[in-house]
Amino acid sequence: MPDPVCYSQRPHRPLTIGIIGASGFIGRYLLQSLLSRQCQIRQLLRSAATAPSQDGTRHYSGDLNAPGALNAFLEGTDVLINLAWPTTAEDSPYHHARQLASACIENGVQRLVHISTAMVIGRPGTKYVDENTPPNPLSLYEKSKLTVERELATHLGSQVDLAIVRPTAVFGPGSKNLEQLARRMLEWPLWSRYLLRFVYGRRNMHLVPVEDVVRAIELLAFHDSPLRGQAFIVAQDTHPSNHYQGVDELLAPALGVPPLRSKVRIPAPMLHALLRLSRRSQDDPRLHISGTRLAHLGFVPSRNFERAIAEYGQWYALKKERNP
Repeated sequence: MPDPVCYSQRPHRPLTIGIIGASGFIGRYLLQSLLSRQCQIRQLLRSAATAPSQDGTRHYSGDLNAPGALNAFLEGTDVLINLAWPTTAEDSPYHHARQLASACIENGVQRLVHISTAMVIGRPGTKYVDENTPPNPLSLYEKSKLTVERELATHLGSQVDLAIVRPTAVFGPGSKNLEQLARRMLEWPLWSRYLLRFVYGRRNMHLVPVEDVVRAIELLAFHDSPLRGQAFIVAQDTHPSNHYQGVDELLAPALGVPPLRSKVRIPAPMLHALLRLSRRSQDDPRLHISGTRLAHLGFVPSRNFERAIAEYGQWYALKKERNP
């Protein structure tokens, strides 16, 4: 087994970056961004040749269910970025986290950047959440994600540097987030928009552009100092339009639907009670999620939230035009 390398003693050569989940939504954007950097990129696929692909990356075949098959992929990998995680079985988080941690240690990986979700907070006992807020997961999904975080931290210990990325609702062309709202705005009658604006009002949407998440992942992957298992929230809840009525107003012109300006809404405590009845974890419409640790590393959120919403709306409208 190779000796673990202290991350403060990084090699004076381009880093070799391994990506698990590069074919997913965030992964596709991350891969395109990394291709412009001075690094060697490896992708783990279920079936692939180890020869360089046309995009300049090297493809490896492997499966998280068979850790031994990861050796060729991980050997020589400096930083592993994990965007994929199976959550089909209730006991799988323990099993897969331990296997991935062992494979990283055995192959001398220096840092693991694991992408989780800010939703591990579950139902916090406060309206303001940051990385220091104790998680209180309720759903199986939230519990599974938190289990993975903790198991990786426990089993990697000090042998592999760990950073955990917790984005809020990531959106951009191709995302599932925002799809339901865009579809309703295009297909439902106008009165339904008035009703939904009245009901949801200024409920925080917790949206964050995918570009912000990619930049955060890259910052952590290339950061010189040890990150020591810290969790980093990526959010834009501070943006004044990151609530239901605000996003509706930003999407409308991009989708080509009439803008609605009414600000009338039900009181936030009433909406809170309705959402609690629906058994949602994040049931407080005033919940505010923010991160401070990325800022301490020099990260500055994108100033183009409005443009990102507009780009999503334009993409979705074109998609529906081509595939009605």
